[in-house]
Amino acid sequence: MQIFLVKLICFFVPIRKYRKKLKAKLMANIDSGVTSLKHNHAKGEVLISYMKDSALLKDDDHRLMFHTNRWENREIARIFHDMGYNVDCIDFNRKFIPRKQYDIMLDIEGRFAEYAKWLKPNTLKIFHSTGSYGPYNNQREQERLDYFYQRHGISLPVERVFNADMDEALENADVCSLIGNEWTMNTYPQKFHDKIHLVGVTGSFLNKIKNAEEYYPQEKEFLWMGGAGPLHKGLDILLEIFARHPEWTLNIMGKINPKSEFYKIFKKELTQLPNIHFHGLVMPSSEKFQDIVSRCFVFVNPSCAEGMSTAAVTALSAGLYPLISYSNGFTLPDKCGIYLDKCSVEEVEEALHKIWHADKTQVKQEIAIVQKYTLDNFSRKCFRQNMEAFLSQQVSLYSKSQG
Repeated sequence: MQIFLVKLICFFVPIRKYRKKLKAKLMANIDSGVTSLKHNHAKGEVLISYMKDSALLKDDDHRLMFHTNRWENREIARIFHDMGYNVDCIDFNRKFIPRKQYDIMLDIEGRFAEYAKWLKPNTLKIFHSTGSYGPYNNQREQERLDYFYQRHGISLPVERVFNADMDEALENADVCSLIGNEWTMNTYPQKFHDKIHLVGVTGSFLNKIKNAEEYYPQEKEFLWMGGAGPLHKGLDILLEIFARHPEWTLNIMGKINPKSEFYKIFKKELTQLPNIHFHGLVMPSSEKFQDIVSRCFVFVNPSCAEGMSTAAVTALSAGLYPLISYSNGFTLPDKCGIYLDKCSVEEVEEALHKIWHADKTQVKQEIAIVQKYTLDNFSRKCFRQNMEAFLSQQVSLYSKSQG
């Protein structure tokens, strides 16, 4: 009832930014900022600074079909609860004033100093990093902006800036779980490698995946799929290439703000060219996603910095051929797929030519190997097993250190 009244009050505020500010203030008064999993015989208290609202979602909740971080956050909370802990989940980017002290804190930004007075003297501090090293990410982002300026003479605003003070988080943490592979690990300073443990990401929920007869459709279309930061993920490069190759068809799935400079610059390519189809945000579990993917044979993603690309895991699970940058954080099976290194226009265009003219049988064989590898290693079951093993080991070491 309280939430309904807040929405009703805010409805009458005409200016959007003031409406959002008022809603935030009113919600703060009725929302404690925390979602809790209580244990009848709790042996300790855990604080997870990641996402608040997904912790109590049921298995069939449609929100778990969106970005996989919701499901992963919920699973981490469940693992701690199954270990016998009370678990409090908060949003990593919101202020929260605890009412108790914690034995364990897991945070995706490493805000351990901020919460120091609510952490016990020997609290186990786990930094759960979901991306590449902050300064590395920011450098690669700037390189992409510079490369775009070289080609177009236009300065675009920064899209994806990460925490540049990540060293403090890593120094304060007892251990770090990193979503990524060895490539991702190597974006971090060597001095932190001993406390970093790699974990994989999960793909989005799919209602259907391709079989061997569907790997190489007659249409031979391409798919780019990504989250925030189209330039960061190389969409500008693809739009330039496909605009001069009408024989190739590119499907684009993702949210691009129509008011953004990127959209304004590439409006013609996104809305007028017959071989480029901008679909907006498409749910991987939807029939629309299945229909688009059924016409595609290659997933292409020249991203400049990731932890491990959820989009890549999803697309390769569905049964597409990988044409991805090393920065996707995904290790391909030996002699399968194509890696992009510099992600220049010339390199990407050459790779597209190569796969377009590649032997059909060979392409299908590689897709089959990659799809099986992805499904076997990046399922929700695997994430649960790997994360449970990691957290159990760290909690066991922590318990022994406490005597």
